[in-house]
Amino acid sequence: MDKLLLVCLICASAAFLPMCESGGGNSGNQQNSGSVLDDLTDTTSSGADGVGGVLTDLVLEDFQSADVSEGPDDVGSMSEDVSTAPEACPLNSRVGFFEVANWQGYSTVAGEVSEGVIPLTVLQPLEQEGGCWLMRRENPFCDPPCGAGQLCDHSSKCIPYPEKKSVGTVTISGLNEPVEMNPDPVNNYYDTTVPYPLFDPMSPIKLTATGGQLEGFSLSAVGVATLNVPNVEWTMKKNEPLPLVWEPVTSGAHIYLSINVDQHGNSPVTMFCEFDDNGNAEVPSTLVTKLLEYGVSGFATADMYRRTLDSITISTGCVELLVFSHVQGLLQVEGHVPCFIDADCPPGETCKVEINTCVQ
Repeated sequence: MDKLLLVCLICASAAFLPMCESGGGNSGNQQNSGSVLDDLTDTTSSGADGVGGVLTDLVLEDFQSADVSEGPDDVGSMSEDVSTAPEACPLNSRVGFFEVANWQGYSTVAGEVSEGVIPLTVLQPLEQEGGCWLMRRENPFCDPPCGAGQLCDHSSKCIPYPEKKSVGTVTISGLNEPVEMNPDPVNNYYDTTVPYPLFDPMSPIKLTATGGQLEGFSLSAVGVATLNVPNVEWTMKKNEPLPLVWEPVTSGAHIYLSINVDQHGNSPVTMFCEFDDNGNAEVPSTLVTKLLEYGVSGFATADMYRRTLDSITISTGCVELLVFSHVQGLLQVEGHVPCFIDADCPPGETCKVEINTCVQ
């Protein structure tokens, strides 16, 4: 596959989270800057939730400190025994990541480290049940608007824009082909020329950064088996659970799921789930209903991963290493028809192009 195309796929994959913010008041005035990284894929947008957002992690304390009483009909309080990835970076301190990825038919390595947290990437917790939770992207607002080189944070204060920084040469061992990366001119790290598959199951993988503008560090994870999902055609219906089936593997990996059904909402809600790798799971009907009540627009996305991870705290915040195999689901929502043109819609409906949704 052409290298430029792969880089573009990496950009599009920053799906869970927006790539960047620029200074200003409400986020409608904020512009994304061109980053190869940061939702590969989420997580409040579409695609393979990969470099930067794909794997939007949170830890239990994000929920324990949150007020989850808002929004359509509550589904209950946070469970004390929630088990998310215990070594994932909390969103409010996550400043960087490196992802070693087996996608469907190709592999990539990418990452970045910033001097601070970008506020728009700190998703707000709403609801949780079982291994699934809802998170909402809220757009910070500052009045007067922030100046050049600043961002608005969630306390409505203007802060300096957290620029990406070099961490020196990054090497990754334990792969089917060793990787060595130096930062590009804007301090992105990526390699789209690596072989597929990039790693073997249970292979010990170690990342070492020599240090540059920020100090060096090391992270370790384990290679995962290719994720095989026999049926990737899923339909979400109100008041019904969403069953999931995959080929299980006995290892220390977990299954991670990201679902977004509101591609054009001003403050869209995304569902994340984490399951044991036992071959089957179910998204609770209460959370399915809740997600749909927050809004549906555009082409729904669903991304599933088998992954391992590690994290470390450096001077500017928390940095993650994620190793994963990815499968993209084909998700539909009952009663909702996405579209590009009128011909995509049922008789009697037209395509509202600005939200990619068929309407009467």
